[in-house]
Amino acid sequence: MKLYGVPLSPFVRKVLFTLDALDLSCDHEELAPGSDNSAFRKTSPAGRIPGFADGDFQIADSAAICRYLVTRERSELMGGPSPQRQARIVQWETWGDADLGPALLAPLLERVVKPVRLGQATDEARVETAVGELLPPVYAELDAALAHRGPWLIGEAFSYADIAIASDLSTAEIADVLPSEGRYPALDGWLARVRGQRGYQTLMDITRDYIARSKNA
Repeated sequence: MKLYGVPLSPFVRKVLFTLDALDLSCDHEELAPGSDNSAFRKTSPAGRIPGFADGDFQIADSAAICRYLVTRERSELMGGPSPQRQARIVQWETWGDADLGPALLAPLLERVVKPVRLGQATDEARVETAVGELLPPVYAELDAALAHRGPWLIGEAFSYADIAIASDLSTAEIADVLPSEGRYPALDGWLARVRGQRGYQTLMDITRDYIARSKNA
């Protein structure tokens, strides 16, 4: 198996977390979006990351890749046979893409992508807008859901929903825009449990290593 994409992308991080949760090894080539690498373009003709290949099977889009991997391994991470759990997982991944990810876009671009990939200065005003206006409502929604359902997003068992949302929230950790400890206690507890997952530490280590190498290049 081979994964294409730089770990600055939360979508690439999501696949890395899923691979680790399933105890799967996979070659990883750190290509930027739009790369003209021919093998990558076979997996992702539009040049979007991540791209993925498993033998002759080639696909792009993190949600599709992760569903393929979980199904391939017959894992319970996607909710097992329960249609209710499966539906909740889809709902959370959609929420991450529609609400959490967009709220984190400015911090990602300004504090990570611009200084690391583009060599440009950070516009802290955009980050402050995200921290002051965009992120509090989504953090509050996540905290309320965890307080009601916890300890994990769909109840007692760690699932792909936690992987998807934690991969988005890893952007907040990298960009230093996580909420102050104590403001959202249920979210604090969930983050502590997520950090106890080996896959989360793996994706953070890979991302921080990439950032350090890029800054020194």
